[in-house]
Amino acid sequence: MPEKFFLMTAHHKKDDYIDISKKYFDPIQVGGALTDTDLGIVTDASGENISAKNRSYCELTAYYWAWKNCDAEYIGLMHYRRIFTVKPFLKQRISNTISFLSRVIRYGIKGGGAELCLSRRIKAKQSDAEELSAGLKAFIMGADFDMILPKKQYYHHVTMEENYCMVHNREDFDIMKKAVSGMYPDMTAAMGKCVRSNSFYSYNMMIMKKDLYQKYCEMLFSVLADVESRINISDRSDYQKRVFGFLSERMLNFFVQHMKDTQNIKIIELDAVFLK
Repeated sequence: MPEKFFLMTAHHKKDDYIDISKKYFDPIQVGGALTDTDLGIVTDASGENISAKNRSYCELTAYYWAWKNCDAEYIGLMHYRRIFTVKPFLKQRISNTISFLSRVIRYGIKGGGAELCLSRRIKAKQSDAEELSAGLKAFIMGADFDMILPKKQYYHHVTMEENYCMVHNREDFDIMKKAVSGMYPDMTAAMGKCVRSNSFYSYNMMIMKKDLYQKYCEMLFSVLADVESRINISDRSDYQKRVFGFLSERMLNFFVQHMKDTQNIKIIELDAVFLK
């Protein structure tokens, strides 16, 4: 019998959260093929994998590993310092909103660009990690859902596409859109809604029922393989070489919107907490 939940937390080095993650989730070492370091957890370099692509695919090497090697009813991914939380953190959310509104007033209706973001960045002390993890695991075990996603980021006067192109390569985004339209034409309408929206799900964090996860990974990795064949990243900075991870954040939104438009799915949105 498959286990019910396989909830990955991605780790690339020894960190303060890994031992707690072992108690509640399924930590996975990403980029295992690129290092001799053994973290003593499952590695994305085992089984069928693309671990060697971690520097450009980022946490997607864990996505791929779970797609090809994991048998569970629900599959999800969080990070070594960024996890879902069911704790409200009301004061921080109010502070973020006030900060956003003050910047809107300062820069004006048409100013500010990518800087004017209603951040969902919630911070918690590392000492709170066990309490947060235990609470999250208990919530997930009792919840009825098809997907869990992080609450959306909102931008003032900037669309998802404009935001991407401000900080990354516009040509990559255009190639990705063309690939989605050509390979998955039924997703074109959903993609159009997303790229024109001023909000999106970020961080590549999600928990999905297995059938949805498999559909998403099939779309994701086939499109990215096409994009990878059409661009050259050899002369880019280490940060911009992470292009496939950046593109996938937007592609998750296309998939979720398409599922919303075509199926009756239950989505829960949770805050993402940054452990410090």
